[in-house]
Amino acid sequence: MKLIEQNSNFAMASVGKFSNLEGKHFVKDLLQTTSMEVSITSLAPGEKSLYHQHRQNEELFIIVAGIGLMLLDGEYYKIEEGSLIRVAPSIGRGLENNGVEPLKFICIQAKVNSLEGYTLTDGNLVKQ
Repeated sequence: MKLIEQNSNFAMASVGKFSNLEGKHFVKDLLQTTSMEVSITSLAPGEKSLYHQHRQNEELFIIVAGIGLMLLDGEYYKIEEGSLIRVAPSIGRGLENNGVEPLKFICIQAKVNSLEGYTLTDGNLVKQ
């Protein structure tokens, strides 16, 4: 992952092609995010993520390639490219690649109940 551009108003980075992605990459420090943590992960066939839970943060998992299983509080659910999974802080969670191709996903983590504004209530159109 490399930083491409940064100033006081934005930061831009690249992880390269998702098809070449390996391992887990956190973007908070690189992009200096202040309201969320984002990780981009590739699990090899047979690989599992850590089974864990959080104290304050909910997570949104966006499956971008592959198939696998999501373990949520001891129960397995099938996941595949296009799956979206929101997990409350106290729920145990983990992912497992039971396919033959890498399982690739984006995980966005933010403090539960902290969203005060979103596109419909926080956005303003500006002239270009």
